[in-house]
Amino acid sequence: MTQHTAGPWRVGITRNKGGPWQGWRETDILAEEGCFLSLHQYHTADEADANARLIAAAPEMLALLRRFADGEQAIAETHVLLAQMVAV
Repeated sequence: MTQHTAGPWRVGITRNKGGPWQGWRETDILAEEGCFLSLHQYHTADEADANARLIAAAPEMLALLRRFADGEQAIAETHVLLAQMVAV
């Protein structure tokens, strides 16, 4: 299996597009080595931000899933991660 870009990931700048792209939002997802994903969405600002936070949380979610698969209890860490994802 191909390895993904190492985390942590974070949400960068969101730009509102103009002209023929009116209504589109472009959000950078950043890793240690800089921007590796530019997310283009035609959603409300709230939906676009929530989607970007969900994508940025992927490395932490994968790590928690692996811990659960190994039989570890990671409930507290899951609550923290979920709170960060839904933070406004």
